[in-house]
Amino acid sequence: MESFMFRIIALTLALFLAVPAAAQVGKSLGVVDANTVAEADLAKLPGMTSAIAKAVVAARPFDSIVALNTFLLGQKLTPAQASEFYKSAFIHINLNTATAAEIMLVPGAGKRMAHEFEEYRPWKSYAQFDKEIGKYVDA
Repeated sequence: MESFMFRIIALTLALFLAVPAAAQVGKSLGVVDANTVAEADLAKLPGMTSAIAKAVVAARPFDSIVALNTFLLGQKLTPAQASEFYKSAFIHINLNTATAAEIMLVPGAGKRMAHEFEEYRPWKSYAQFDKEIGKYVDA
């Protein structure tokens, strides 16, 4: 459950910190932005090979996690391998506009969580997110 909460918090930070910032917020704990991570670091992630990492870098930026997922599956990753990859890498999503398909690609987020994200729209602050989602997940 702790790992799931970390992913939810990382997703939230991606939502509210999608604009460039001069300072790092917290520790990344090994989760990287697939649109900005260096090719060499990308190649070290689950499911990646040097050839796939090179192809990902050449195809960037991805405008959605669905676009990245489609690309990875086209590179012959299995859905299970792509799921493992998303435990270490992300694409920013906006919870106010994200589709259920985008939310479902976040590790640990299922149909129920996608529904909750959609139900509480519009998300206006992290405090609102923390209060509402805290009802469903343990810290």
